[in-house]
Amino acid sequence: MKKKILLSLILGLVGCNNKSDTNSQTASSETVEEKRQRTSREFLKKYLPYPDSLKFRNQIGLCGEVNYMKKLGTYTGFKRFVMVDQNIIFIETYTDPDEFEFAWKSSCKRK
Repeated sequence: MKKKILLSLILGLVGCNNKSDTNSQTASSETVEEKRQRTSREFLKKYLPYPDSLKFRNQIGLCGEVNYMKKLGTYTGFKRFVMVDQNIIFIETYTDPDEFEFAWKSSCKRK
């Protein structure tokens, strides 16, 4: 009887340990995701006019949609963007459509 109780305790502790590893892996992957989003947002803020006007949505990693104010004071409407390299971002309608679609399909896989 004592062996069964000891075995149950050991299995319970192992199960708890595995859950904490899974939680820490999830937390670290969320941190990476947040960092990638922040990187692309910072780059767009440097590149686009009126950086305080930028609005983001549907962002996953280095891909998403951005709405920003043009120099004339009007907003563009949400446009998809892809950050393909540290200094290269493609924005829908401002990039060759074939190049943009290729970059979007190869870099922006939704989960």
